[in-house]
Amino acid sequence: MKAGRELDAIVAREILSWTEKAGSPGTWKKNKVGEGTLEGHLPEFSTNQNDVQAVRRAIGDMNLGGTFQKQLEKVTGQYGDKTLGASPEQICKAAIASVREK
Repeated sequence: MKAGRELDAIVAREILSWTEKAGSPGTWKKNKVGEGTLEGHLPEFSTNQNDVQAVRRAIGDMNLGGTFQKQLEKVTGQYGDKTLGASPEQICKAAIASVREK
């Protein structure tokens, strides 16, 4: 899957536990405990360096850092610190694989 809105939607559902608001295509609800319900448009996780930081934080909150690093190494073909230059698309794909692996 390539970077774009479909990948962003998978990230929103599987990593951040967001839901698309019924009757309002393109409007998403954040349902995270302690954050209340917030509605808005889907960020560009797979193409925007700033937006993808929410994905990195969520992986950390789920204590999946080790699994995420291994998946990021697979996705990028790089190891250790060399993965720091991963693209938002690569980060999203590694995060999805990490959550699905657990």
